[in-house]
Amino acid sequence: MFYGEPYWALGSSDLHAEVSGLIRSFSNEKGITRRTHMAMLIEKSNELEVVLQSIQQIKQATSGASFNEVLFNKSVGSITKKEVALLRVEKKTWHVDFQLNLSFPPSLLSAFLSVAKEFNFNSEADIKALGRSLCSNTDIDIQDLNNADSKYFTVVAARRTSSQCNCHLIELIMPYLHSACSAASRIQRKSSSPINVLTSREREVLNWISSGKTNGEISMILGISPNTVKNHVASILGKLNAPNRLAATALTRL
Repeated sequence: MFYGEPYWALGSSDLHAEVSGLIRSFSNEKGITRRTHMAMLIEKSNELEVVLQSIQQIKQATSGASFNEVLFNKSVGSITKKEVALLRVEKKTWHVDFQLNLSFPPSLLSAFLSVAKEFNFNSEADIKALGRSLCSNTDIDIQDLNNADSKYFTVVAARRTSSQCNCHLIELIMPYLHSACSAASRIQRKSSSPINVLTSREREVLNWISSGKTNGEISMILGISPNTVKNHVASILGKLNAPNRLAATALTRL
């Protein structure tokens, strides 16, 4: 157990079986064979230690809104020699909303995205097949594609570059990479939102406009005069360069 988490909770049945087999062998062997199995067990334990450190880094960065290229390279590069790309993609347009890349060839990534967009791939099986056909030795992992509550989905593309690349270890951190990518994408969109130019009171007024309230109703809710509400609305439309209330509320959903 490392950092309070058992290794089998990480989700790699292959690694779990391998370590369990080594433990059973170790208890039944003697001499050189016993020492060999002990060395192998230590090696696997060290792998798990590195993976858990990587997971801890990703989780801390996600909660602290600081998941970026540097941390991505550090957390992923420490456990695998694969080339890895992490993408947050809009479902309808295949527009890449957020991206981090650890040595994954940009030309291959561009080809993958171009073909997927042109043919509007929308099934997990098709997207994975496309990744394998365009990029040799590449595994594609997808999350949120079939989530009706999300207009985005995340893609982890991992390309093996050698026979000794700890390929199984990347699988252990994929769920955490998906979560970190989703969080970073939301933060990036929020920070670039056009409504950031509004004052706190104007945002409050815009929120009630989005709820379908009239100036008179907003006046009563906020305890301010109708004329003040009217001035706030005019300021909101001007700052957002919106022709009307409907256009202004549409910007809140970007």
